[in-house]
Amino acid sequence: MSDARPRTPASPGDTVYVEFDDGEIVNLRLVTPHLGMPGQSETTTESPLGAALLGSYPGTVLNIEVAGTSLTVKVIDVVTGVPSP
Repeated sequence: MSDARPRTPASPGDTVYVEFDDGEIVNLRLVTPHLGMPGQSETTTESPLGAALLGSYPGTVLNIEVAGTSLTVKVIDVVTGVPSP
């Protein structure tokens, strides 16, 4: 994950590397609902986590409410992708 790339906000089709408050780091591809069902490494842009990640940059810390539970995630990197047709 290089600092040489230009910083762009996370958008549909991008892969966002996030660190959860327990230290776990995962990568999630942001998908819109019409692109199919989100899988294990995907999150829809309409979910609480996906919606919060939209427009985020590396270094952003997000506090998200998911199913009555407060969740803190830090954006580690955003890798630009190309959405599927």
